[in-house]
Amino acid sequence: MTEKYITKELSSVIASRSRPGVTFWNRLEGRPRTRAFDRALRAEVRDALWMLTRQWQIGELRGADAGSPIQAKVRVDTTPVRAFRAPGDKNVASNLPPQAEVERLPMPSDTPLDLRLLMGRYWLKLLATVRPAAADAYRAAYPVHEPDPTEDATICAHPPAWSFYRAAATRLMDGAKLYRSILAGSPASTGIDEVAGAEPHVDALGVRFVAWFDQLISRPAEGCAWQPERMEYGFHASAGSRDTPVDLVAEEYFHGRIDWYNLDAAPTPPDPGDDETAPARHVLTTLPTTASFNGMPNTRWWTFEDGRTNFGGIRPDTTDLGTLMLIEFGLVYANDWFVVPFTVPVGTVASVRGLVVTDVFGERTWVSPAMSEDWKLFRTSVAGGAGGVAGHDLTVLDTADHIQESAPLDEVVFVRDEMANLVWAIEKTVPSPAGGGIPGVEAGHELRDFLLRDFERRHGHPLTPPPPAEGTQVRYEVMTSVPENWIPMIPMHRPGDNREIQLRRAAMPRAFDGDPSPSTPVPPRTWLLQAPGLHVHEEEVPRAGIRVTRTYRRTRDRQGRAHVWLGATKQTGRGEAASGLVFDRIADHRSLE
Repeated sequence: MTEKYITKELSSVIASRSRPGVTFWNRLEGRPRTRAFDRALRAEVRDALWMLTRQWQIGELRGADAGSPIQAKVRVDTTPVRAFRAPGDKNVASNLPPQAEVERLPMPSDTPLDLRLLMGRYWLKLLATVRPAAADAYRAAYPVHEPDPTEDATICAHPPAWSFYRAAATRLMDGAKLYRSILAGSPASTGIDEVAGAEPHVDALGVRFVAWFDQLISRPAEGCAWQPERMEYGFHASAGSRDTPVDLVAEEYFHGRIDWYNLDAAPTPPDPGDDETAPARHVLTTLPTTASFNGMPNTRWWTFEDGRTNFGGIRPDTTDLGTLMLIEFGLVYANDWFVVPFTVPVGTVASVRGLVVTDVFGERTWVSPAMSEDWKLFRTSVAGGAGGVAGHDLTVLDTADHIQESAPLDEVVFVRDEMANLVWAIEKTVPSPAGGGIPGVEAGHELRDFLLRDFERRHGHPLTPPPPAEGTQVRYEVMTSVPENWIPMIPMHRPGDNREIQLRRAAMPRAFDGDPSPSTPVPPRTWLLQAPGLHVHEEEVPRAGIRVTRTYRRTRDRQGRAHVWLGATKQTGRGEAASGLVFDRIADHRSLE
């Protein structure tokens, strides 16, 4: 060993305290005396009496009420969630999944051509079973008309859609016309001489045709749960029994998946009316099972824990109370919890009415819920900010696990433009007249170019801006233009309030340099922006913006039935945008040529 680590005459050095302290230690380690560890791993106790005495000394032998549970008896009452409805509508029971019942939107008035041809083909297929020779008569009575460039500019401006219409015109049947005619009260055989003698059978096929289309795409019968002013859904759900009715409220739903956390209980219970629903009573007697999780400390000495969860590797901050409580539960109280499995039926609200536990000593203990008056895990809160929790314990909805979505028919991005001090609704995707969606900027350019060509066709010369005066170097512009798929949302005061602001849909003028006719407003082309007098609450458009899409959705219920509907989803945007809109500008004339 090196001399500097050796202290000579250690006893005299310690007695005289000539050195401030000992700075090196020798580590004491166990040294095995054999190559085999079998005996060492036995952990033999040489003095059992000393072990018992030591346990008595530290209090481990004191009696405690710590009997292990051997039986648990629980009673749970469940009542079905009977109906989802829009605010103000009546309770109507439905077999649709919750997403389809809540999210379905009405079909637009201008049905796309691909769907109209599908309806026509299905009707001709039905007609072939009764009177096949009448197919040409129905094609002539309900034709697909070729679009007129002066009235159907949006169709004629898009070459694929115009080609589709011209190919189908006078050749194929428009099934949507027949559908509307039957809904208006005219039987399917009206005006068709070729079905003479078979009118009852054809009219019955008409009823079947309407029922087929109503089932093909689900639509709301009365009101719609979509709230345009918030770009999200709001709905109610009825549950409970005649003695304890429950009204569940969802004020903000836009996620695409309905679950218990989307719902709050109404502050006042609803009137049960004629509801005779009684709760279903479930009583379960079972053996409690110890709760277990990954990384849980094992109670046996030589049993090592699962290394996938390392509680020792967590480094919480002193103010991170949630993490500290989780670690304390996992390391200290993990083996104090037991599980009583109970399968709650889907589509119900459940309430635990009682739990009795019997231990190994035969004692029965009534277990009360550990909760406060204002909070409980998984329990429904009370809506309206009143605080508190609902009277039931758990809400289990019959939510569809997987939903298929089509490509967006409508896609609108709400962005803030700080330079122009406006909010813009940018139509990223607009519905195509032939079906599906097309890019909004592309549709805007096509329509603008078509209108310029139409001006040249009507006047015999292209639209030419007036020439500037000789020697002019600058030009005054009242305002610049933006793409046609940018719809302005101007701020306005809410009615009866001089502080709150709402965003109301406006329109940019469609003007061409050199056109003597007055400018016309640019209308929105998406269903999301076509609501009359549309206004959106200002707080719904954050600085990051929002993205709202409308798509076809399809899922299956538990019985295997397929359901299709039109639904909307709101997501967070990608930040601000700049439109380049400028007013009262003087620019170099040569830069504008």
